[in-house]
Amino acid sequence: AFTNRLLIGAEDLSGAREEMEVNYFGPVNMARAFAPILKTNGGGAILNVLSVGGILAAPNMGGYSPSKFAMRAAGACIRAELAGQGTTVTSLIVGSVDTRMAAHVDGAKATPEEIARAAMRGITRGTDEIDTDRFAIESRAAMARDPKGLERQMAKMVHATNVSTGR
Repeated sequence: AFTNRLLIGAEDLSGAREEMEVNYFGPVNMARAFAPILKTNGGGAILNVLSVGGILAAPNMGGYSPSKFAMRAAGACIRAELAGQGTTVTSLIVGSVDTRMAAHVDGAKATPEEIARAAMRGITRGTDEIDTDRFAIESRAAMARDPKGLERQMAKMVHATNVSTGR
Protein backbone atom coordinates (compact mmCIF):
# COMPACT_ATOMS: atom_id res chain seq x y z
CA ALA A 1 0.00 0.00 0.00
CA PHE A 2 1.08 3.57 -0.64
CA THR A 3 2.58 5.21 2.42
CA ASN A 4 3.24 8.94 2.72
CA ARG A 5 6.82 9.68 3.72
CA LEU A 6 7.01 13.19 5.10
CA LEU A 7 10.00 15.11 6.45
CA ILE A 8 8.29 17.30 9.05
CA GLY A 9 5.29 15.04 9.66
CA ALA A 10 7.30 11.87 10.20
CA GLU A 11 7.82 10.64 13.75
CA ASP A 12 11.58 10.69 13.15
CA LEU A 13 14.04 10.87 10.25
CA SER A 14 14.97 7.19 10.21
CA GLY A 15 13.09 6.65 6.93
CA ALA A 16 14.83 9.60 5.27
CA ARG A 17 18.21 8.38 6.52
CA GLU A 18 17.50 4.93 5.11
CA GLU A 19 16.53 6.42 1.73
CA MET A 20 19.82 8.37 1.65
CA GLU A 21 21.80 5.24 2.52
CA VAL A 22 20.19 3.22 -0.28
CA ASN A 23 19.66 5.84 -3.00
CA TYR A 24 22.69 8.08 -2.45
CA PHE A 25 25.47 6.44 -0.47
CA GLY A 26 24.88 3.04 -2.11
CA PRO A 27 25.45 4.23 -5.70
CA VAL A 28 28.30 6.55 -4.65
CA ASN A 29 30.05 3.64 -2.92
CA MET A 30 29.42 1.42 -5.94
CA ALA A 31 30.97 4.03 -8.27
CA ARG A 32 33.95 4.38 -5.94
CA ALA A 33 34.45 0.61 -5.93
CA PHE A 34 34.23 0.18 -9.70
CA ALA A 35 35.96 3.37 -10.91
CA PRO A 36 39.49 1.93 -10.53
CA ILE A 37 38.48 -1.25 -12.37
CA LEU A 38 36.89 0.74 -15.19
CA LYS A 39 40.05 2.88 -15.40
CA THR A 40 42.23 -0.22 -15.67
CA ASN A 41 39.99 -1.45 -18.49
CA GLY A 42 40.30 1.84 -20.38
CA GLY A 43 36.94 3.28 -19.32
CA GLY A 44 33.36 2.18 -19.27
CA ALA A 45 29.94 3.31 -18.16
CA ILE A 46 28.11 3.86 -14.90
CA LEU A 47 24.33 3.97 -14.96
CA ASN A 48 22.39 5.59 -12.11
CA VAL A 49 18.71 4.68 -11.95
CA LEU A 50 16.99 7.78 -10.66
CA SER A 51 13.43 9.03 -10.82
CA VAL A 52 11.19 11.92 -11.72
CA GLY A 53 11.39 12.43 -7.94
CA GLY A 54 14.99 13.50 -8.58
CA ILE A 55 14.07 16.40 -10.88
CA LEU A 56 10.95 17.63 -9.10
CA ALA A 57 10.31 17.45 -5.40
CA ALA A 58 7.56 15.00 -4.49
CA PRO A 59 6.48 16.24 -1.03
CA ASN A 60 4.86 12.94 -0.07
CA MET A 61 8.19 11.24 -0.75
CA GLY A 62 10.20 13.32 1.70
CA GLY A 63 13.09 10.87 1.99
CA TYR A 64 12.99 9.36 -1.48
CA SER A 65 12.85 12.54 -3.57
CA PRO A 66 15.77 14.30 -1.80
CA SER A 67 17.86 11.12 -2.05
CA LYS A 68 17.29 11.02 -5.81
CA PHE A 69 18.09 14.77 -6.12
CA ALA A 70 21.32 14.13 -4.19
CA MET A 71 22.32 11.23 -6.43
CA ARG A 72 21.57 13.27 -9.53
CA ALA A 73 24.02 15.92 -8.28
CA ALA A 74 26.54 13.26 -7.28
CA GLY A 75 26.27 11.76 -10.76
CA ALA A 76 27.30 15.09 -12.28
CA CYS A 77 30.27 15.28 -9.89
CA ILE A 78 31.31 11.68 -10.57
CA ARG A 79 30.89 12.25 -14.34
CA ALA A 80 33.37 15.14 -14.14
CA GLU A 81 35.81 13.16 -12.01
CA LEU A 82 35.81 10.10 -14.28
CA ALA A 83 35.68 11.81 -17.69
CA GLY A 84 39.46 11.74 -17.99
CA GLN A 85 39.57 7.98 -17.65
CA GLY A 86 36.97 7.40 -20.37
CA THR A 87 34.13 6.48 -18.02
CA THR A 88 30.71 7.93 -18.71
CA VAL A 89 28.02 8.44 -16.07
CA THR A 90 24.42 8.33 -17.24
CA SER A 91 21.41 9.15 -15.06
CA LEU A 92 18.05 7.61 -15.89
CA ILE A 93 15.09 9.80 -15.02
CA VAL A 94 12.40 7.16 -14.71
CA GLY A 95 8.75 8.16 -14.57
CA SER A 96 5.95 5.68 -14.28
CA VAL A 97 6.97 2.05 -14.68
CA ASP A 98 4.80 -1.01 -14.31
CA THR A 99 6.29 -2.24 -11.01
CA ARG A 100 5.03 -2.83 -7.45
CA MET A 101 6.39 0.58 -6.44
CA ALA A 102 4.04 2.30 -8.91
CA ALA A 103 0.99 0.14 -8.21
CA HIS A 104 -0.79 3.17 -6.66
CA VAL A 105 -0.21 5.32 -9.75
CA ASP A 106 -3.10 5.56 -12.21
CA GLY A 107 -2.42 5.89 -15.92
CA ALA A 108 -0.08 4.55 -18.55
CA LYS A 109 3.14 2.94 -17.36
CA ALA A 110 6.25 1.96 -19.26
CA THR A 111 7.45 -1.62 -19.05
CA PRO A 112 10.78 -2.41 -17.40
CA GLU A 113 11.98 -3.57 -20.84
CA GLU A 114 11.19 -0.16 -22.36
CA ILE A 115 13.19 1.52 -19.59
CA ALA A 116 16.12 -0.85 -20.20
CA ARG A 117 16.07 -0.06 -23.93
CA ALA A 118 16.09 3.68 -23.19
CA ALA A 119 19.04 3.15 -20.85
CA MET A 120 21.04 1.24 -23.46
CA ARG A 121 20.35 3.89 -26.12
CA GLY A 122 21.49 6.61 -23.74
CA ILE A 123 24.66 4.81 -22.73
CA THR A 124 25.49 4.07 -26.38
CA ARG A 125 25.00 7.73 -27.31
CA GLY A 126 26.87 9.03 -24.27
CA THR A 127 23.83 10.91 -22.97
CA ASP A 128 24.25 12.37 -19.48
CA GLU A 129 20.56 12.24 -18.51
CA ILE A 130 17.75 10.27 -20.08
CA ASP A 131 14.03 10.84 -19.55
CA THR A 132 13.03 7.22 -20.03
CA ASP A 133 9.28 7.36 -20.58
CA ARG A 134 6.31 9.59 -21.32
CA PHE A 135 5.68 10.51 -17.68
CA ALA A 136 9.32 11.59 -17.21
CA ILE A 137 9.27 13.65 -20.40
CA GLU A 138 5.95 15.30 -19.55
CA SER A 139 7.08 16.01 -15.98
CA ARG A 140 10.24 17.78 -17.16
CA ALA A 141 8.20 19.75 -19.72
CA ALA A 142 5.64 20.78 -17.07
CA MET A 143 8.48 21.89 -14.81
CA ALA A 144 9.93 24.02 -17.61
CA ARG A 145 6.55 25.60 -18.43
CA ASP A 146 5.36 26.45 -14.91
CA PRO A 147 7.69 25.42 -12.09
CA LYS A 148 5.71 27.20 -9.34
CA GLY A 149 2.40 25.80 -10.58
CA LEU A 150 3.85 22.31 -10.64
CA GLU A 151 5.21 22.79 -7.13
CA ARG A 152 1.71 23.77 -5.94
CA GLN A 153 0.25 20.73 -7.71
CA MET A 154 2.85 18.46 -6.11
CA ALA A 155 2.08 19.92 -2.68
CA LYS A 156 -1.45 18.54 -3.02
CA MET A 157 0.06 15.05 -3.11
CA VAL A 158 0.95 15.21 0.57
CA HIS A 159 -2.53 13.99 1.46
CA ALA A 160 -3.22 11.89 -1.66
CA THR A 161 -3.62 8.14 -1.54
CA ASN A 162 -3.74 7.75 -5.33
CA VAL A 163 -1.54 9.54 -7.81
CA SER A 164 -2.55 10.10 -11.41
CA THR A 165 -0.08 10.44 -14.27
CA GLY A 166 -2.61 12.64 -16.05
CA ARG A 167 -3.62 10.09 -18.66
